[in-house]
Amino acid sequence: MKRMKYFDNNTYAVNPLHLTLSKAKLDYLLPELTSKRKLVWRLSRRLRGKPNLLDVLAEHIYFADSQPAIVIQADPLLVAAYSVDLDSVAILRFSASLARKYQLGPGSKLVTINTYLREQGYQPDIIPGPRREFNWTSFHPVVADFVGRHAANRREKSKHRSSYMGVCVQTRK
Repeated sequence: MKRMKYFDNNTYAVNPLHLTLSKAKLDYLLPELTSKRKLVWRLSRRLRGKPNLLDVLAEHIYFADSQPAIVIQADPLLVAAYSVDLDSVAILRFSASLARKYQLGPGSKLVTINTYLREQGYQPDIIPGPRREFNWTSFHPVVADFVGRHAANRREKSKHRSSYMGVCVQTRK
């Protein structure tokens, strides 16, 4: 079994999708991270014992928890990423070019891969809901469809949650 190098092996995701990074998707989303010019920077970080951001992202999308997300606006692209652990959403902003590339509009369903943090208090943009668990104070969502290989196929695993999130988004204003 694969072990985590950058995240806590004492925690686990209830619904990991075990995705791998798509170089083509990353080149489109974060060309500054995947460029040949950044190769030297990534290698120097590794040699100094610092985490390689691509390795951290790869571990994130492989091990972390899948949660539903929904597009709320296409230009700019705004995605409401849900966390069942916090019973809350984080609004993610992207370029409208991603909405066009993936043919997304308001109501389009996506999946995020979330990791969680324990800090002193909740981050200012996180308003925990009444069904939150008290283990976490923040989360880091990554849109699986934008970085993961075969994300659309694996999204089926999380489909049952999208309808639950739809209820949450409609009833909590």
